[in-house]
Amino acid sequence: MNSVSRILGCLFGYMCLALSVLVSAETIMRKVFAMSLQGADELGGYTLAIGSSLAFCVALIGRNHMRIDILHYRLPRSVQGFLNWFAMIVIALFAGLLSWTTFGIIRDTIDYRSTAPTPWATPLVYPQGL
Repeated sequence: MNSVSRILGCLFGYMCLALSVLVSAETIMRKVFAMSLQGADELGGYTLAIGSSLAFCVALIGRNHMRIDILHYRLPRSVQGFLNWFAMIVIALFAGLLSWTTFGIIRDTIDYRSTAPTPWATPLVYPQGL
């Protein structure tokens, strides 16, 4: 699992690096040539949305999610085990709820052929699907 979280972390890092290059080029072009690439802000929004999803996955896989360890470690092992099991069940239920809701949104996006209100008019099914 460490290799998966490492790959996801590197992917997010490369996405942010590419976004910073794009924003820098956009800024220089606007100031020097008075023209724009059109859509750098749209790509920035997609990058941050996808990147935060990847970051949440990395935190979950790497067991880096926050909990109150100061209390957790003082409890008996059997209670710690139960709390760990309970936390996994709650996270799985929450992931199921998010997945169910997401598929409903994507289905509506496909049905309505929704596009982004930007110059690119990106079909929203692609960023929402990611």
